[in-house]
Amino acid sequence: MRATPFAPYVDIPPLKYFGISLLEEIVAHHEVGNVFNIGNKSLSFTVKDVALILGMPCTRFPVHHYGSFIEVSKLHKRFGKDTAFTRQVIHGYLIDLVGSAEKEDIDDTVRLWILLLLSTFLSPRSAYVCSPQMIKYLDNIERIRSDAWVVVFHELILNNIEKASKMVKMNTKRGRHDEKPRKNHFIFGCSYALCVWLLEHTHAIPPISCLIFQQLFRWDAGLKKKGKIVVDNLQVKVM
Repeated sequence: MRATPFAPYVDIPPLKYFGISLLEEIVAHHEVGNVFNIGNKSLSFTVKDVALILGMPCTRFPVHHYGSFIEVSKLHKRFGKDTAFTRQVIHGYLIDLVGSAEKEDIDDTVRLWILLLLSTFLSPRSAYVCSPQMIKYLDNIERIRSDAWVVVFHELILNNIEKASKMVKMNTKRGRHDEKPRKNHFIFGCSYALCVWLLEHTHAIPPISCLIFQQLFRWDAGLKKKGKIVVDNLQVKVM
């Protein structure tokens, strides 16, 4: 596990989630593509940003997360080609395999652990499952470190950001006292990274330490700021 780019996530303490209001503020200020209007300035959310936030590779071999053709992975060969690797299913398999000294079991434990991380935090989709096209890339554990994972994570975050932005703006116009059901739109990928990106560029709340390499761990979501963070009122820091 520690030989893969996912090693930094092995022993981390539980992360506190940022409030949904902060994410909605960011999404509402999406302009076009990977550009957001932060403090009345157009700011790009780049692959390099995500690499610094997550501390993972963004170059070398591409990882595909879409398409009609799906190769059968080693996990599917073992647990069934029609298996849907939900959080509950992955947990069940991990409980069965942890502690085994068999090489196949050890390798599959590593694959399942990474898949759980992908499905719940780094690249979830609407049902909190990983794209089936991505599971095949866990077959060769030695090559995992050479795959450009961050490019996929960046693409997923922006995948339907335009639709989500329109939905947030529509709900805002309707107001909180409107009795009609509010419409929501799921954001794919690691939305946590989008919140960290905003804080890195604005310091809307103080960082724990600017010396921590992975920017993800520089910020304490549990540290409350008085009042709501309003993106229009923020000042972009010179990086």
